[in-house]
Amino acid sequence: MPKKKLAMNLLSGFKQFGGSLDWVFVQWEENMTRQKIEIKRIVNTAARQVTFSKRRRGLFKKAHELSTLCDAEIALLVFSATGKLFEYSSTR
Repeated sequence: MPKKKLAMNLLSGFKQFGGSLDWVFVQWEENMTRQKIEIKRIVNTAARQVTFSKRRRGLFKKAHELSTLCDAEIALLVFSATGKLFEYSSTR
């Protein structure tokens, strides 16, 4: 839901229910769920780099968790768009 529409809904709910802030926060939390994104190439270079960095860290964290929880040996190689190598390997 667009932010402007969400704000209008919250404001109308605030007025409708006699100005109860509790209701506003409940509605805000209900509407602030994670949105599904379409998986396609990010055109903006800066945004693409930020996303790569965050997802790379998340991937490495998951590899570490899998190694720890399941006593698995993990090797992970990731190459950036510029060809830079990032690596992870589990150790015992």
